[in-house]
Amino acid sequence: MEGHERAWVELHRRCQPRMLASIRSTLGRRAADRSLIEEIAARVWYSLVNGKFRLLERYRADVSSNGLASYVAGIARVEGLRYLRSEHVRRQREADAEAGRRRRAEDGDAMLSLDMDKFLATLSPRERYFYENFLAALPQDVDKNDLTQSNRWQLGHRVRRKLTDFLKE
Repeated sequence: MEGHERAWVELHRRCQPRMLASIRSTLGRRAADRSLIEEIAARVWYSLVNGKFRLLERYRADVSSNGLASYVAGIARVEGLRYLRSEHVRRQREADAEAGRRRRAEDGDAMLSLDMDKFLATLSPRERYFYENFLAALPQDVDKNDLTQSNRWQLGHRVRRKLTDFLKE
């Protein structure tokens, strides 16, 4: 087991600098993020041991290879490109979802506006006056002396009943 540990330490010593350079090169301006570089490097090391060392076996089988450090740097480039591609797809999905939310909100506002116009058309002129000047008005804009309390109650009751009927349709 100790021989394996020494082999990994030596492999890391030989390949890590070139692998990190490959990752930085692939990431471009995102290379300033050290944690991202370390994450991709960890993915590379994991991919080397994953599947019973399948990638290392592939290197060993390829006698025309330029060296283990180049091989590992190539895997690092692939992992970096995989990361960039997945980030691009994620950002695109988020942008599409946000555009959809905005579109649905605008459609909802338009539908509400159309529905409100239909509802207001069902009101008598006096009920519409009450709605606009009492129900839909800001509290400081309401002139309570404009209608008697009894009249306000009657108009409010009729408008609520019509609104309830309208919403049931």
